Amino acid sequence: MLGGFYFSERATDGSFAATFQGLASVRPPFFQPAYTLFDGRASNSSKGVYGQGTYHLTDRLSFTGGLRYSVETKGVVLNNKTVVAGREFCLVPSCPYSTSKDFSGVSYTADLDYKITDDAMVYARASRGFRSGGQNIRGAFFAPASLLPFRPEIATSEEVGLKSELFDRMLRLNLAGYYTNVDDVQRSTTAVVGTQTATFIGNAATMRIYGFEAEANAVLPAGFRLDTTLAYTNAKYVKFVDPVTGFDRSREPVILTPEWTASISPSWSHELNFGRLGLRADFAYQSATAVYPTGFYRDSSGVSHDATTGVPVSAADAAGFTAAATDKAHWLINGRANLTVADGKYDFAIWVRNLGNIRDNVSGLPIRGLGSADVIRREPRTYGATVTAKF
Repeated sequence: MLGGFYFSERATDGSFAATFQGLASVRPPFFQPAYTLFDGRASNSSKGVYGQGTYHLTDRLSFTGGLRYSVETKGVVLNNKTVVAGREFCLVPSCPYSTSKDFSGVSYTADLDYKITDDAMVYARASRGFRSGGQNIRGAFFAPASLLPFRPEIATSEEVGLKSELFDRMLRLNLAGYYTNVDDVQRSTTAVVGTQTATFIGNAATMRIYGFEAEANAVLPAGFRLDTTLAYTNAKYVKFVDPVTGFDRSREPVILTPEWTASISPSWSHELNFGRLGLRADFAYQSATAVYPTGFYRDSSGVSHDATTGVPVSAADAAGFTAAATDKAHWLINGRANLTVADGKYDFAIWVRNLGNIRDNVSGLPIRGLGSADVIRREPRTYGATVTAKF
């Protein structure tokens, strides 16, 4: 297989940010009503060529190799400004401020497959992925790092595994173990200079991730079926230096990456004279995971520190902010029953989501400087009925 790729886009950012505007009623010099205008235009293009092929060394052993070369151009034109008491001040070196940069990268895959039998295969794979760099459309001169482009993110991975379909395809079993190293991880960084704040993307981290995944699907007698998964993920920052402060943030948690996940989904279907009846339940487990990059550590004297800045905090604050930024371990249960008639043309279903009414944190926004945190909780138990018609 050989191919080429071209992509082009244009985009705009037009918004404003204001903090504590209620204080504008206080007369100067105590407070000047102010807000920030973000006015930017982005132009991006991507070009790539790729090829992949498989060579059969024997009837059971084969090698697959693939290669891709990409060139991406990222440009912005910025007119970002601060408005204080009706006066505009440019936030970039000049208004307008224009900059552009090219990013190139090579991605590859190398895969060796061996068929143990006609129904089972083992494999070993090495691969490299390229995630383009880019520009910060909300840059500001008081945070010079925010005006710099961020570099591409490069991931290299090794994986071994088993894929099988056994007992006349009544059982499917897949296993995989992997180790991934990611260089120049792109992460959002916030710079606070005086009363002004800039949030931007920078290259601050090296990350390593390893784990395993298992999947089993079994067709059982009398119309029953069982689908299960199990996964373990160990992700941590090997190096994470803040591009603004130079502080070591490697103790910061990797967000939205639970250590353990599992699922069990039993189902049953039965053919009737006038259609098919089906029942299904889904049980999904997730261990505790960070939903926002807020973390704390203790020094040798037992004092808690913010993992992002190193600033000392009380044990109570550390516990409270950690709770707000964590989705606790839980089982999520969903269910569905449906009846399909007229050769699949009509489907009538009743369903329930979050049967256990779990109200865990699916998102969080701790603001340690203000001593407060916002959380978004999972939707409560929801149930309903659906009718589907195919034309």
